[in-house]
Amino acid sequence: MRGVALAMVLTTACVGEIGGPAVSPPAGPRPSASPSARPSPSPTQTPQPVVLQPAGIRLLTVSQYAYTVQELVGDATIGGVGQWRSSIAAAQGGVALTAVEEYESVGRAIAQVIFGDAVRREALAGCVPAVQVADPCTLTFLAAFGRKAFRRSLTAEEMTRYTALAEGARSPVNPWRGLEIAVVALLQSPNFLYRVELGEPDPTDRTRVRFTSIEMATRLAYFLWNGPPDEALIRAAERGELLEDAPLRAQVRRMLEDPRGRRGIVAYFADLLNADNLLVLEKDPTWVPGFTPTVGPALREQLLRTVESVVFDGTGDYRDLFDTRQTFVNAELARLYDLDPAGLGRELTPVMLPASGPRAGILSLGAMMALHSGLANTSPTLRGKYVRNVLLCQKTPAPPPGVVATLPEPRPGELVTTRTLLSRHQTEPRCASCHGFMDPIGFALEAFDPIGKFRTTQNGLSIDTSGEIDGALFNDARGLGRALRDHPALLDCFTRNTYRYATGHIEAPGEEPVLSSIARASGHSVPNAFEAIAMSDGFRFAVPAEGL
Repeated sequence: MRGVALAMVLTTACVGEIGGPAVSPPAGPRPSASPSARPSPSPTQTPQPVVLQPAGIRLLTVSQYAYTVQELVGDATIGGVGQWRSSIAAAQGGVALTAVEEYESVGRAIAQVIFGDAVRREALAGCVPAVQVADPCTLTFLAAFGRKAFRRSLTAEEMTRYTALAEGARSPVNPWRGLEIAVVALLQSPNFLYRVELGEPDPTDRTRVRFTSIEMATRLAYFLWNGPPDEALIRAAERGELLEDAPLRAQVRRMLEDPRGRRGIVAYFADLLNADNLLVLEKDPTWVPGFTPTVGPALREQLLRTVESVVFDGTGDYRDLFDTRQTFVNAELARLYDLDPAGLGRELTPVMLPASGPRAGILSLGAMMALHSGLANTSPTLRGKYVRNVLLCQKTPAPPPGVVATLPEPRPGELVTTRTLLSRHQTEPRCASCHGFMDPIGFALEAFDPIGKFRTTQNGLSIDTSGEIDGALFNDARGLGRALRDHPALLDCFTRNTYRYATGHIEAPGEEPVLSSIARASGHSVPNAFEAIAMSDGFRFAVPAEGL
């Protein structure tokens, strides 16, 4: 465990994220899949040697912390805390001293709430502690709670340490005090806050390590459920079953069929789409009159429920996200989308967008418009860049040195559209190549204001929403969705993004065989992709970590 405790107090920068740095998709034919069929993934085959990445430790993300604590103490109202929301950032970033202090204060608050309530503490402990050495209640509780907190059974040394802490803190007046202090300590332990995934020597290949069966339980749970392993998974791990293909696959399928499988896959899309930024969305209400403090959270919930509906209640085909008309609205969003709000309240209700309307697919939802706009204005450049970098994994060159990135101002008294200003910007040769790469995509979304309200004019002038992406022409947002659905790089990028999320690192060139195998096994099926990744060498094996 050397280095684990030290990492708790280091402040480092995030060194990667889903969607970047982008990698150009490999050339060659892409697999196809029937939208109505989700074939079972075949075992991963790697036709050439795979260069694996180092094992290591991974901090729980904010949402993983929340779900883990909720399952520990049975309180769904507890929010998440932590340094990072992104999977890759949590794997590769450090922890500031202020975050360490936050973990301590939140751990104390959780314990105080639980142990300050007689009913809740007895329900959690399952017994009543006594003031005596080796109190059976204390020993039983610490063994059970510690096993859930550390995602493994406590060692004899750990049991001795936490038992001594509990016995030293309790008193005849308050025998519960010892358990409370022990819980606070467990919730601050690196073994709780971090996922320790260092591996063990692989008996079949001395150049690599395999993640232990216990480590695989945690690795699977936070990938597929975004939360801790359940008792069934831990027991399977203790029997060594997660090192073998058949029982491992059986557990993966069980987990994906569990309701927590929905939670886990939705958490991935929240990470990929930066959905949590909608919780703190800011727009200038002077220029964006439809903006309210509640619209951002509503747009986030709409986006993620739309994804969930496509993945679990539809075909499961990733491409369907870009042309689905199924979504969810409440009264506020219905007005934003020019739908009838009659009978709607605060809760989201499923609706089918009009076939003749301007919207289809997640790119036309207010969430995506709001996330990739300014405080007061739209931005075809930001919207096009997101499609290129995150959804297609294509590189966008950095602006050349000395280039002024701001748009030219309209001439005095002139009323123009954003598209006109960008066209003038592209008269600068050094700007033209980058903007020509991004802007024609974003132009299709110019019919939506900074929170997604549909419009046909800007400054009294008609908005031109025609555009192009890699030779595919379109007239509007719906056309862009269809072009993106059929883009040859879409599956490769989806595979890369999901693999990055699962493993906590940006793939290296030597991992291309793993990525190709995952893409072949999954087709365009989201659940199949998750299963294929969980069964892949890149998820199950690594090279030894340095310095740990």
